Amino acid sequence: MDWKRHSAIGVFTGIIVLLIFRNQVDIQLALIGLFTAFIFSLAPDIDHQNSKITLWLMSLYSGLNILFYFWKKPLLIYSLTAQAITIFFIRMAHRGPVHSLITNAVFTGLFYFYTGNVVLTTIAGVAFWSHLCADGIPLKLY
Repeated sequence: MDWKRHSAIGVFTGIIVLLIFRNQVDIQLALIGLFTAFIFSLAPDIDHQNSKITLWLMSLYSGLNILFYFWKKPLLIYSLTAQAITIFFIRMAHRGPVHSLITNAVFTGLFYFYTGNVVLTTIAGVAFWSHLCADGIPLKLY
Protein backbone atom coordinates (compact mmCIF):
# COMPACT_ATOMS: atom_id res chain seq x y z
CA MET A 1 0.00 0.00 0.00
CA ASP A 2 1.27 3.50 -0.71
CA TRP A 3 1.95 6.28 1.81
CA LYS A 4 -1.15 8.26 0.84
CA ARG A 5 -3.51 5.41 1.70
CA HIS A 6 -1.63 4.54 4.89
CA SER A 7 -1.75 8.15 6.05
CA ALA A 8 -5.45 8.55 5.12
CA ILE A 9 -6.36 5.43 7.10
CA GLY A 10 -4.16 6.57 10.00
CA VAL A 11 -5.68 10.05 10.11
CA PHE A 12 -9.18 8.51 9.95
CA THR A 13 -8.36 6.32 12.96
CA GLY A 14 -6.95 9.41 14.69
CA ILE A 15 -10.25 11.20 14.15
CA ILE A 16 -12.10 8.26 15.71
CA VAL A 17 -9.84 8.39 18.79
CA LEU A 18 -10.36 12.16 19.02
CA LEU A 19 -14.12 11.61 18.94
CA ILE A 20 -13.86 9.03 21.72
CA PHE A 21 -11.87 11.51 23.86
CA ARG A 22 -13.82 14.58 22.66
CA ASN A 23 -14.47 15.84 26.21
CA GLN A 24 -10.71 16.05 26.85
CA VAL A 25 -9.65 17.60 23.53
CA ASP A 26 -9.34 21.23 22.46
CA ILE A 27 -8.56 22.41 18.92
CA GLN A 28 -4.80 22.57 19.51
CA LEU A 29 -4.67 19.00 20.82
CA ALA A 30 -6.87 17.85 17.93
CA LEU A 31 -4.48 19.33 15.36
CA ILE A 32 -1.46 17.82 17.10
CA GLY A 33 -3.36 14.54 17.27
CA LEU A 34 -4.01 14.53 13.52
CA PHE A 35 -0.33 15.23 12.83
CA THR A 36 0.60 12.43 15.26
CA ALA A 37 -1.76 10.05 13.43
CA PHE A 38 -0.21 11.03 10.10
CA ILE A 39 3.37 10.37 11.29
CA PHE A 40 2.64 7.16 13.22
CA SER A 41 0.59 5.71 10.36
CA LEU A 42 3.76 5.92 8.24
CA ALA A 43 6.24 4.94 10.97
CA PRO A 44 6.31 1.19 10.24
CA ASP A 45 7.75 1.93 6.80
CA ILE A 46 10.91 3.32 8.36
CA ASP A 47 12.37 -0.09 7.42
CA HIS A 48 12.10 0.74 3.70
CA GLN A 49 14.79 3.03 2.29
CA ASN A 50 12.50 4.64 -0.31
CA SER A 51 9.50 5.26 1.93
CA LYS A 52 8.25 8.81 2.44
CA ILE A 53 8.84 8.70 6.20
CA THR A 54 12.46 7.57 5.73
CA LEU A 55 13.18 10.19 3.07
CA TRP A 56 11.60 12.93 5.20
CA LEU A 57 13.51 11.87 8.30
CA MET A 58 16.85 11.65 6.53
CA SER A 59 16.28 15.12 5.03
CA LEU A 60 15.34 16.47 8.45
CA TYR A 61 18.42 14.93 10.08
CA SER A 62 20.70 16.35 7.39
CA GLY A 63 19.31 19.83 7.97
CA LEU A 64 19.52 19.48 11.74
CA ASN A 65 23.10 18.18 11.53
CA ILE A 66 24.17 21.26 9.59
CA LEU A 67 22.21 23.60 11.87
CA PHE A 68 23.53 22.06 15.07
CA TYR A 69 27.10 21.89 13.76
CA PHE A 70 27.19 25.64 13.22
CA TRP A 71 24.81 26.73 15.98
CA LYS A 72 24.59 24.31 18.93
CA LYS A 73 27.24 21.61 18.71
CA PRO A 74 26.10 19.83 21.91
CA LEU A 75 22.76 19.04 20.19
CA LEU A 76 24.51 17.46 17.20
CA ILE A 77 24.88 14.14 19.04
CA TYR A 78 21.08 13.80 19.34
CA SER A 79 20.51 14.33 15.64
CA LEU A 80 23.33 11.98 14.67
CA THR A 81 22.01 9.32 17.06
CA ALA A 82 18.50 9.58 15.61
CA GLN A 83 19.95 9.34 12.11
CA ALA A 84 21.96 6.24 13.07
CA ILE A 85 18.84 4.59 14.52
CA THR A 86 16.95 5.31 11.31
CA ILE A 87 19.77 3.80 9.24
CA PHE A 88 19.65 0.73 11.52
CA PHE A 89 15.91 0.34 10.79
CA ILE A 90 16.46 0.81 7.04
CA ARG A 91 18.84 -2.15 7.06
CA MET A 92 16.08 -4.45 8.36
CA ALA A 93 13.84 -6.39 6.00
CA HIS A 94 10.70 -4.56 4.90
CA ARG A 95 7.72 -5.82 6.91
CA GLY A 96 10.18 -7.42 9.29
CA PRO A 97 10.45 -6.66 13.02
CA VAL A 98 9.47 -3.00 12.59
CA HIS A 99 6.05 -4.10 11.29
CA SER A 100 5.01 -5.65 14.59
CA LEU A 101 2.98 -5.14 17.73
CA ILE A 102 6.14 -5.13 19.84
CA THR A 103 7.61 -2.23 17.85
CA ASN A 104 4.25 -0.46 18.14
CA ALA A 105 4.41 -0.87 21.92
CA VAL A 106 8.00 0.41 22.05
CA PHE A 107 7.37 3.44 19.80
CA THR A 108 4.12 4.24 21.61
CA GLY A 109 5.74 3.80 25.02
CA LEU A 110 8.58 6.15 24.09
CA PHE A 111 6.04 8.63 22.74
CA TYR A 112 4.15 8.55 26.06
CA PHE A 113 7.41 8.94 27.97
CA TYR A 114 8.15 12.15 26.04
CA THR A 115 4.62 13.60 25.85
CA GLY A 116 2.86 12.24 28.95
CA ASN A 117 -0.40 12.64 27.02
CA VAL A 118 -2.78 9.66 26.99
CA VAL A 119 -4.90 10.96 24.08
CA LEU A 120 -1.91 11.56 21.80
CA THR A 121 -0.35 8.25 22.81
CA THR A 122 -3.58 6.39 22.04
CA ILE A 123 -3.73 8.08 18.64
CA ALA A 124 -0.10 7.12 17.98
CA GLY A 125 -0.65 3.47 18.88
CA VAL A 126 -3.88 3.14 16.91
CA ALA A 127 -2.41 4.88 13.85
CA PHE A 128 0.66 2.61 13.91
CA TRP A 129 -1.64 -0.42 14.24
CA SER A 130 -3.79 0.82 11.33
CA HIS A 131 -0.69 0.52 9.13
CA LEU A 132 -0.25 -3.10 10.22
CA CYS A 133 -3.93 -3.80 9.52
CA ALA A 134 -3.73 -2.19 6.07
CA ASP A 135 -0.70 -4.38 5.29
CA GLY A 136 -2.70 -7.46 6.33
CA ILE A 137 -0.62 -8.26 9.44
CA PRO A 138 -2.65 -6.84 12.36
CA LEU A 139 -1.56 -9.42 14.93
CA LYS A 140 2.12 -9.88 13.99
CA LEU A 141 3.90 -10.00 17.33
CA TYR A 142 7.53 -9.56 16.15
